[in-house]
Amino acid sequence: MTKRRIVRRYSECFKRQVVADLEAGRLDSVASAQRHYGITGNATIERWVRKFGKNHLLPKVVIVQAPDEKREIERLRKELKQAKEALGEQHIRQLISDKQLELAGREYGFDPDEFKKKVDGRPPTK
Repeated sequence: MTKRRIVRRYSECFKRQVVADLEAGRLDSVASAQRHYGITGNATIERWVRKFGKNHLLPKVVIVQAPDEKREIERLRKELKQAKEALGEQHIRQLISDKQLELAGREYGFDPDEFKKKVDGRPPTK
């Protein structure tokens, strides 16, 4: 027998009451509001606060970086972008070379795959 999942829907009035309790200080944190009202969703109350309340109640994420770390990240991003562009250009050159070899093979009557094997130093297959 499969266990049925319970989906809870909260009224707007209830949501506003929870947010008001947080703002008024009757509940000291989102976690205590979850416990007090029996709300199971981890981000449920945070969404309500964003929608109905003041965001000062939500925890803030602060990233602390030294100035040289920020410059290093920007340098690495720029370098990665250049590497991707160079790789794309090289891929296009390879496609053009392959097509030129194929056309030359048709024109002069040789198999481009066999030619590549000879150039690579591998003996041709028979």
